[in-house]
Amino acid sequence: MNPRLALVCVAAIAGLASFAATQGTRAPEPERHWYKGNTHTHTLNSDGDSTPDDVVRRYREHGYKFVVLSDHKFLTIVDGLNAVHGPDDKFLALSGQ
Repeated sequence: MNPRLALVCVAAIAGLASFAATQGTRAPEPERHWYKGNTHTHTLNSDGDSTPDDVVRRYREHGYKFVVLSDHKFLTIVDGLNAVHGPDDKFLALSGQ
């Protein structure tokens, strides 16, 4: 990196920090959320015991916000599952493997 450019960047950052300190304000913290989910779930498409529809329904009913259907050597298409179980954008089914 060009030494002059580095010096300008450092000076600019220091100036902004100094300005913010004199103003007594800080940038607001971003709002953070935790989402309950399962990232590894099998269905009848490999060695699970339920259909993809049943698995997605069960997780949604138990307060999960997402589930990844991660069957062995099979990629489950989740478009239809999301159309049925996630139209209100409060639940998401994802394909995994």
